[in-house]
Amino acid sequence: MLDREAVTDGACAQTTIPLLRERLSRRGQIKGALVLIDAIACNADTAQAIRNAGADCLLTGKAHQPGLIGEIEAVFADPKAEVATIDTDTGHGRVGVPLR
Repeated sequence: MLDREAVTDGACAQTTIPLLRERLSRRGQIKGALVLIDAIACNADTAQAIRNAGADCLLTGKAHQPGLIGEIEAVFADPKAEVATIDTDTGHGRVGVPLR
């Protein structure tokens, strides 16, 4: 864990997470990291901000997000679907990183 931010009275995680993300980004602490975020912050703006900070993200989707779940299921439903990848040298071999 790099940092944490308490949710203040009258606030919610959706307003607090961007504050934490911005602070970590300013410090350069998430560049090259894999950021894991629960479904509460699973949205395009959060994902793009994380990517813009030079990090990767793993966002959680839940059943009450049918559009998102449908897109995720579609990617995994067709094993022949084209998914562009970039190869990253990890120092222990190369890893294909999918890009959508």
